[in-house]
Amino acid sequence: MEMTVREGTPVRGVIFDKDGTLHDTERVFRRAWLAAGEEINVPDMEDTILHCTGMNLHDIGLYWAQKYPDIPFEPYIRLRNRIFDQLVAEGIPLRPGAMEVLHTLRARGYRLGLATSTNRTEATDHLRRTGMLELFDGLAFGDMVRDGKPAPDIYLLAARLIGLPGLRTHSTASAPSITRGCAPLWCRILSARRRISVRSCGRSVRALRIFRIY
Repeated sequence: MEMTVREGTPVRGVIFDKDGTLHDTERVFRRAWLAAGEEINVPDMEDTILHCTGMNLHDIGLYWAQKYPDIPFEPYIRLRNRIFDQLVAEGIPLRPGAMEVLHTLRARGYRLGLATSTNRTEATDHLRRTGMLELFDGLAFGDMVRDGKPAPDIYLLAARLIGLPGLRTHSTASAPSITRGCAPLWCRILSARRRISVRSCGRSVRALRIFRIY
């Protein structure tokens, strides 16, 4: 398997998003958001979830303060996190083929990075529980950058952490708001919307839903 960017430069690494790309947790987070909102009577949660998808916790807090000035954010987010932990107590769900893709790319010499808006503690726990933590060469978390997605900062950081600051990489993500952060960069953006196949051990692993934006 060989990947090339538009200009024909061989790709040396892949930067993954986590939720909705490797871990099938976006739906679980949505359930937790809604359940916490219902418990403390937060209105218009569907729109809030849509707006906040892909944001780091700092940016969500800023948005929350503007939209809900009379509802404290910290108690809500603690409740949401507690509900989420209960929902995944028996395991973090994976996207079909995600583990096979990681193992295949790593075996073929690609540098693997993660760029997730989730904070370090939570994301590290999820990666460890799913056996993915040791597969990455560099991990960039939402609490490691000042400006979260769709700003490109977290992708630049992830590229540096995997030793590819020139961004000769692919980047995978699950939400259009996230892919916009890669648009100014010299990398190819893969978003979890359509299927690709990665051939591994003589068979095709149908895994991440993607499309390309240049």
